[in-house]
Amino acid sequence: KNKDNHFPISKLFDIQKGELQSEDGDDEGEYDFITASEKWKKHSMYQMDAEAIIYANNSEGSLGRTHYVNGKFMASDLCMILQEKDHINYPIDMEYYSFYFMSIRNEITSRLKDGSSKLTINPERFKQYMIEYIPIDEQQRRKEIIKQRIKELEKLKLAQIQLSNNLYNL
Repeated sequence: KNKDNHFPISKLFDIQKGELQSEDGDDEGEYDFITASEKWKKHSMYQMDAEAIIYANNSEGSLGRTHYVNGKFMASDLCMILQEKDHINYPIDMEYYSFYFMSIRNEITSRLKDGSSKLTINPERFKQYMIEYIPIDEQQRRKEIIKQRIKELEKLKLAQIQLSNNLYNL
């Protein structure tokens, strides 16, 4: 495999830490509070107003989970916030790269996870991890395919629920 298009994550993304403990959500808040879990929470304040990928690096069960966000949000201290670093030389479709990180989640976590009592991914090791840079037009082409597959999967899940509900209705 040609490695000329592989770079440390920190060459493609600016990375910072989330601020708030996951328990400190505010259900009455108007802003998205993104933690390591699949479901988003709410908060009354926001840390950032931006397009970003939230990467769970400090939560064992969710290690490597990514969320794509665009707007005002607060991120948990169990996560890192990734943003496009060099739009001129390495334009990034953030939504595509959130899918990309999920596609290599097992690879990253198995190589970088650390700790005996609680597994984490060290931010410095994460920043040095080599990933593929894909040209922007290819990122956008792949993103549309992935989004179409997600829609198809959701339709199948709905059909499965309907079939299950009607299974014994004879």
